[in-house]
Amino acid sequence: MAAGLRYADRALTVSPSYAVECSSDPEKGVELEKLFALGNVTGILNGVKEGVSPSDQNFVTKTQMTCGTFTAATADSAKRELKALYRAQNNLPDIDGPLMCFIGRLDAQKGYDLLLES
Repeated sequence: MAAGLRYADRALTVSPSYAVECSSDPEKGVELEKLFALGNVTGILNGVKEGVSPSDQNFVTKTQMTCGTFTAATADSAKRELKALYRAQNNLPDIDGPLMCFIGRLDAQKGYDLLLES
C-alpha cells in the first residue's frame, strides 16, 4: 500500500471527507496518512447525484424507463409497471411482496446478510 501511494499519480477514496481523514487521521490512514497527504488523493462521493429524478425527462430517457416520468403521486403505478417488466425480462415469478435489488460487494459490512435474513 505504501509503495502504491508513493508512486501513484492519484489515489481515490469513497468520499471527499474520507480523503481528508486518510490524509490526517492515523486510524483512517492506517498509519500511512503522511503518504496520503503527499499524494494526490481524491474522494469520489458515493450515492445518487443531486438532480437525478424520475420526474426529469432526460433521466427517464437515459435510463430507458418504460413507464415515462413520474412523481410521488404517480409512483405506485410506475413501480408496478417497472416491477412487472423486470420480472418478465428475468423470468421471475409474479409475487405480491417487494422486489429487492442489491448492488455491492458481498461483504458483511455492506449489509447483504440483512437482506438474506429478511
